[in-house]
Amino acid sequence: MIRNQIIIVGGYGTVGQRICRRLLQSDIDMSYEIVIAGRNEAAAHACRASMEGRVQSLQWDVMTSSEQWPDVSAARLIIMCLDLTETTLIAYCLEQGIDYIDITANGEFLQRLEQLKRDVLVPSSTVQHTPTILLSVGLAPGLTNLLAAELCRRLDDTEQLDISIMLGLGERHGQAAIRWTVDQLAMKFTIMEKGKLVDVYSLTDGRLVSMQCDDHSERATESRRKSSSKTRSRTHKHVYRFPFSDQQTLAHTLAVPSVSTRLGFDSVALTRLLAMMQRLGIFRLMHLSFVKKAIIALFGSIHAGSDQYAIRIDASGVRRDEPAQLYCVLNGHSQSTATAEIAALSAERLLQHSSDAPHGILHIEEWLGWDTVKADLKERLAFQMSGLDG
Repeated sequence: MIRNQIIIVGGYGTVGQRICRRLLQSDIDMSYEIVIAGRNEAAAHACRASMEGRVQSLQWDVMTSSEQWPDVSAARLIIMCLDLTETTLIAYCLEQGIDYIDITANGEFLQRLEQLKRDVLVPSSTVQHTPTILLSVGLAPGLTNLLAAELCRRLDDTEQLDISIMLGLGERHGQAAIRWTVDQLAMKFTIMEKGKLVDVYSLTDGRLVSMQCDDHSERATESRRKSSSKTRSRTHKHVYRFPFSDQQTLAHTLAVPSVSTRLGFDSVALTRLLAMMQRLGIFRLMHLSFVKKAIIALFGSIHAGSDQYAIRIDASGVRRDEPAQLYCVLNGHSQSTATAEIAALSAERLLQHSSDAPHGILHIEEWLGWDTVKADLKERLAFQMSGLDG
């Protein structure tokens, strides 16, 4: 059987389309047929038409039972741009020898995949390729994982990782992304703190952190010396706990006893409003449909601000028998583009260097290193950095 298809599930969404267009520009386009798949057949067809028929379309509701799935036996790689609730498809890929990439940030789902690791599913005897199931691919998780792993590599022992993410409100997102974000606002989740599991809530335990890359030029130094509190408010952001999956994953893959991830927005007003709504218990009312719809509408209506994103990671531990603290800050534009580019880069490397990829279920930092991908990502994303020698 010839396996020459790359199936992008949810490929007609914002991120999926960008992954598709990036792959069409790459060398692998000549070797593989790209298929846009999803439940909405009309949207898949429309996406195909927008790409001048250079891709195929497939109606596939992955949430249904596997007996109702179309024939996907020609798939060499499946890229998942939806949040799955069941592990059926990943088990199928393991058994059939199909590589798989997932961009989900759902920590609860990724924890369920740990059971598949323990089950050690064996590919069918007719399958010649042992697959790679690559998780935590995107901005957060993904880029955050790679940067955190690089900081840990530079320490002899890492005791704590604090990940801070700032997202701009000027970028337009699909309804699925907005609903996912709103669903996390009232979330109670578990993190690792000093080697113990601790329950925390979204939008609590805020911190003020600098999210701007350092500029050591004379003009910038003089500007900082004269800076006002208004200038400081533009470079420092309040961030609050948020259930991105990287904090659960990195505690295990990097063996760090304390890991946290916090989120803020470029709008100080909205960030403070959300934190206040959490304190007042408003998000606990989201089981009422009209409350949830109102919050989704609020997020969907806000387009003021920029499309900038920022990541800051602080690592503390020991280096050369002395206490040490390291950090890095990365500033870029368009989080959905960043997610798509990292997913496309991962797909290209997986297809072109499959013999070098570990087999089974793993997270991006367990295969790729920052030094391996930074040149490609720098070219694709044009970001700025400080703290890791640029």
